[in-house]
Amino acid sequence: MLPFFDGTHLLDPGLVYSSDWRRERNTPPSPSAVWNYAGVGVIR
Repeated sequence: MLPFFDGTHLLDPGLVYSSDWRRERNTPPSPSAVWNYAGVGVIR
């Protein structure tokens, strides 16, 4: 997956499972989101 972000700056928390993308504390992950990735890259 990381090659899709070549030439960009990944914002925090980087490339993670979408269930971990800025999840609130003590919140269980969504079972449907465990197999998806999330990431935001910025071209500078």
